[in-house]
Amino acid sequence: MHKLFTLYRLWLILLALSIGLLVVLSSLPRGTQDFSFVFADKIIHFGYFMGISGLLNLYWSSFHRSSYVSLGWFSVVIVAILGALDEWYQTYRPGRSGNDLGDWLADCAGAVVGYLIIRFIYQYTYK
Repeated sequence: MHKLFTLYRLWLILLALSIGLLVVLSSLPRGTQDFSFVFADKIIHFGYFMGISGLLNLYWSSFHRSSYVSLGWFSVVIVAILGALDEWYQTYRPGRSGNDLGDWLADCAGAVVGYLIIRFIYQYTYK
């Protein structure tokens, strides 16, 4: 097994830290984030949730090699739910506006791409 897929403790710690950082960032007022172009926030959402999806898939692939494809798509659903919860949470934070469908779609797209990247690495590591 490739060493990348045996570092499950590291992936779990990084995943927990990234979700904790997500809560902190979602709690900040909107004025603290200055974006230089129109879709910068969507790109940030995409990248952040791609990373969360990748970490979740690295963690799960450490244990479940035989059913990795189904676990991967399940992880996309989990990350999409996390994105929806993040948008919902932002609606109750002062200075934030949540329930942005565009942000959630960027979260979902990032989750899919994160899964596909790790699946690609996994597939070509074990050939």
